[in-house]
Amino acid sequence: MATIATIAAILPTTAPAQQPGSRYLEPLSPDNSLLLLVDLQPQYAFTVASIDTQTLINNAIGITKAAKVFAVPTVLATISAQSFAGPFFPQVQAVLPGVTPVTGPQSTPGRIRAS
Repeated sequence: MATIATIAAILPTTAPAQQPGSRYLEPLSPDNSLLLLVDLQPQYAFTVASIDTQTLINNAIGITKAAKVFAVPTVLATISAQSFAGPFFPQVQAVLPGVTPVTGPQSTPGRIRAS
């Protein structure tokens, strides 16, 4: 089992964001960023308790429009669209005509299937 002293010995003494030439200091741009919208589907909207569904959709539309204006690459991703969760919100998809959501297979919690 690693001790705090052992972990501290292998960690850099300066946080990456403070190192000269670090990419963490670069302003965000379309070349170093990506907008990933995941599971914006009717069945999953019920799990959001902090805002109502229409506000969730409006927020997603707003950030998608901003990404489009600034030419930020955007990926839409869903899971269980055909069997359980329903399609990606069409109002959000309408902002990016021609972009089809990436549909992943049914997953096991805690496991990611990459191909």
